[in-house]
Amino acid sequence: MRDPINVQDLEWNEWNHGDKFGGKSKRISDAGGGQRIGVILEELPPGRQSSPAHYHLSEEEHIWILRGQATLKIGEERRLVREGDYFSFLSGVEEPHCLVNEADVPCIYVVIGERRKEDVVIYPKSSKIFVRLLDRVYRNNPVEYWLDE
Repeated sequence: MRDPINVQDLEWNEWNHGDKFGGKSKRISDAGGGQRIGVILEELPPGRQSSPAHYHLSEEEHIWILRGQATLKIGEERRLVREGDYFSFLSGVEEPHCLVNEADVPCIYVVIGERRKEDVVIYPKSSKIFVRLLDRVYRNNPVEYWLDE
């Protein structure tokens, strides 16, 4: 058994892409030695989107809002989610989803997902797919992840 880790001791990893996407995260399961399940603490700043809208063919994804609020976009539908809300996305269900923080304070949440090597992620808006086993994004040919986002 590994020694427990304290999430407060983990460093935040900041990222951004242009003015639309960005935030910071702590890869909890990586720090704790997890291999088959991914657990990430994320902070989504005001005015940012968590990721391009997507869905998984082989991987289930869960999100638990710990603090703040955000707009959950599922296709064309929009729902306000707030502290305490928990939701999941089943594998193979065509529900392209992402979070957008339209509030004036950060939204902090946990993302839990499987780490299935055979997963394929679909990005309908940009007509791309990510093949995890190959670690490549495609649109007929390999393309850059952020293309047309």
